[in-house]
Amino acid sequence: MNPKTRPQQTTVPPTPLTGPIPVRQASHPLNPGARWLLHGQDLHACTTAWQTPHGQAPIQPGAPRYWDAIRVHARLGDQALRLLAANHKPGPVLDTGADLIFLVPALFHDWNTLLTGVTVVQNKYWNWGRDLTTHLGPHSAPLPCPQPGIPHPEGGRWVIEPDGSGTLTFAGQLALALHSANPAAIAPTPRPSAQATPEPEPAQRHNNLAAFFKRPHPQEAS
Repeated sequence: MNPKTRPQQTTVPPTPLTGPIPVRQASHPLNPGARWLLHGQDLHACTTAWQTPHGQAPIQPGAPRYWDAIRVHARLGDQALRLLAANHKPGPVLDTGADLIFLVPALFHDWNTLLTGVTVVQNKYWNWGRDLTTHLGPHSAPLPCPQPGIPHPEGGRWVIEPDGSGTLTFAGQLALALHSANPAAIAPTPRPSAQATPEPEPAQRHNNLAAFFKRPHPQEAS
């Protein structure tokens, strides 16, 4: 072939490592909150999962060590979130149905150690920090998370979505909110029948907690 008529080869430059995250044409565009959530994650696995019918991506807490998560039983978490929102701007909160998951700055101390003196009550069988909360870090299982900004009928939902600003709920603020919310969360539920049976042990727990809550709060660093 004549060199003058030989077709010229073009070199496609490699895709830069920075810039927009490539996603399929049919997917929803990623807002700043979604991009923030994907930082340090498996981008292909997460963006692909968000396009499936269940729409839940596996997001690993603690990677790359700028946020962890605290799983709180829904009843206690709902009460605590109301108190937090009244005094602070909470970070992202995920509702799984049974629990609320608060995103907090990476903890370099054990969560239950940070709660020492806050959750201890006179009844040795009851400790809400141990029984109703769980610290989720880099060694925990990934969290199934929906794509921020995209409502999804199945699985978890964002009560407070990531907005891309990096706002998180400080662990100390969350601990104090849980501490204050605990009496209402464990209060016996009113019974519909007028002929109710005597209240079981939780009523006594409530009295013990009310006495304990008069103690000063210990200082906790996140």
